[in-house]
Amino acid sequence: MNNNYTKGCQTYVRYTDDGEAHFEYVRSRKEAIASVLIILLLMIIVINVLLPSIITYVTLKDNTLFYASDINNKKTWNMINDNENLLLPEEKTEIENKIIEYYNKTGVQIVIETINSEQYIKYNMNANVLAEKEFKVNNYDNSYLLILITNYENENIFGLYEGDSVNKVITDTDYKKLYNNINKNEKLKLSLKENLINCINTLNNSFVVPDKNLIYIIVISAAFVSALPFLFIVIALLINIAKSLKRDKKLLKEGYKKVDPTIIKNNEGIYTPKLVTCKYCGGTYMYGEISCPHCNAPGATEENTDNTKSM
Repeated sequence: MNNNYTKGCQTYVRYTDDGEAHFEYVRSRKEAIASVLIILLLMIIVINVLLPSIITYVTLKDNTLFYASDINNKKTWNMINDNENLLLPEEKTEIENKIIEYYNKTGVQIVIETINSEQYIKYNMNANVLAEKEFKVNNYDNSYLLILITNYENENIFGLYEGDSVNKVITDTDYKKLYNNINKNEKLKLSLKENLINCINTLNNSFVVPDKNLIYIIVISAAFVSALPFLFIVIALLINIAKSLKRDKKLLKEGYKKVDPTIIKNNEGIYTPKLVTCKYCGGTYMYGEISCPHCNAPGATEENTDNTKSM
């Protein structure tokens, strides 16, 4: 039993034959119910605002990654700009088919450009710097990967430059692997066509399409986990409400009645119901009763008695 009054408690009183008033308190269900409603409201906000926002964010990220995922709306571009005639027509066709295959899977638009060795020398024999220059001069989109080739002293020199969106598909590790493979294949004396197809295949095989359903499951699971504290609080509050109802029934069964007493602070600073002493039988009862519950004498009021006390 709870013998201490706290703000918001429901008060119960039982008058005994020895002239005493016994009080019991049950924590307020109104506050618990209000707390449950507030928490449920917060959960609804999480579910209806945050979760869709997260899904929208993931979808946007997904669309950014697979910006060529619409099979019916494929882009066309000049995949091979063979200014130095380093490739045969049939070789170009075979390479372009591989480029299209990779594009359909990832959205990365590979461009192969051959350039004269004078430009290579002009840029301090740094093919990557030259590739960056050509990328910007040609205003390639962020979804482009430029493979620049120049033939210097009968050796093919390669330079790479990627748009900002490409690094969402080709990781730094894959990018380095691509560059190393190109140079390794050149040293192995593979033909230019074989070298390029080999490297595009390497890129194609290294790319794993993320499972969209798995992404959404992870997002929903994360949202559910974030809502778990709210659920635990709601469950705890519901348990308290159930205990409060059980306590109500028990007290009523034991002869208590539910009352709304005047609460005062006693000399010890504790809040208790205000009690009065009956002039006729000496019994104590709750201030505000119409009659003394012990002898049925008229109830005390501020006008007819000063004999008040607290528990």
